[in-house]
Amino acid sequence: MEFMNSYKRFDNLCRDMNRIGITGYIEDMKIAANGAYYVHGWKEELSPTETIPPYT
Repeated sequence: MEFMNSYKRFDNLCRDMNRIGITGYIEDMKIAANGAYYVHGWKEELSPTETIPPYT
């Protein structure tokens, strides 16, 4: 249950930023060409998130 509460809070935060939610956040990560240059572990963090279903 704690995971779902955290997921919902993060989805709401992302929705405030991009009006899409976590799905939009992941899409933004995919198109950020220089993310891996600036953030250590960028690709490792992105890979598992691609399997997270959108919250509805």
